[in-house]
Amino acid sequence: WDAEGLALPGHFLIRVSIDGARHVLDPLTEDQVVEPPELRVLLQRVLGPNAVLAPEHFDAVPDRDVLLRLENNVRLRLAKREDWPGSARSLERMLAIAPERPQLLFESGQINARLDKRRAAIAAFEAFLATGAAKADPAWAARASQLLQELRRGLN
Repeated sequence: WDAEGLALPGHFLIRVSIDGARHVLDPLTEDQVVEPPELRVLLQRVLGPNAVLAPEHFDAVPDRDVLLRLENNVRLRLAKREDWPGSARSLERMLAIAPERPQLLFESGQINARLDKRRAAIAAFEAFLATGAAKADPAWAARASQLLQELRRGLN
């Protein structure tokens, strides 16, 4: 079988091709086949009642993104339990998979600051500020710069 993760936001789905037929499966419901009306409901839960299924929701996502989504689910459960050391380890795994992702670098800075790992937080915010995302979003860059200054003051 050919299988690939789909880009539907907020819910991980798999498209499987079996004998020329394509099926969308939900791995969280014992691999039930998900039909278009159910896909609309899933999408509307995340994006609101006016959300409409679009072709890009059926785009296959790269394997790296599948791994990141799965690990992100682990990280969110740990954060919900306020297990910050576990959440930090999960985020480290995500950065090992995708070290160039700005949002992961920013989050790494935040969680390391929370854990009082100042040098790791500083390195993460510096790496974030070196990315194109920081240059493209001045508000995000300003927040990272502010946090970076606070962390550096705390080292003295």
